[in-house]
Amino acid sequence: MKAKKLMLEKAPLIAALQAFAEIPIEQTGIKCGCDIDIRIDSKHIQDCAKKLLEHEFYVSFITAVHVNPACEVIYQFGHFETSCRIMIRVSAGPDKSLPSIAGIYQGADWHEREAHDFFGITFTDHPHLKPLILTREEHDFKPLLKPDERLKSCADIFHPAQAADK
Repeated sequence: MKAKKLMLEKAPLIAALQAFAEIPIEQTGIKCGCDIDIRIDSKHIQDCAKKLLEHEFYVSFITAVHVNPACEVIYQFGHFETSCRIMIRVSAGPDKSLPSIAGIYQGADWHEREAHDFFGITFTDHPHLKPLILTREEHDFKPLLKPDERLKSCADIFHPAQAADK
């Protein structure tokens, strides 16, 4: 007897996530390693994370990219029973701050602390935002921030349809 392949019904999920998206959600297929690419305003990240948790997604990773005009935080979520992957991008804004999802996904704690160490991004309401890798004496050292003259725009880094500065 063959095992039944589980399929994630994407239409209701995309409809739910579209409420948070800045532009229409792009279903990328295989070209960039995720099925759905979405850019949202930072005020929606917690609601979006809750919606993904309801649909049984887990946090695969959280990282950041230093671009002009502000750091872009990248969240990738995977699904427990299917191969669906969702990439969510959020601008940290000029103050390099956005809400934490560590209260929704326990695994986000470490990733957010790492982004704080390397990029200086503050995750508000994080339960334990202290240095993870760098020492307290190195709190002003942000090793992954680039000099302004070396920054690229979001359009240079990401798919132009999803660029923040478009």
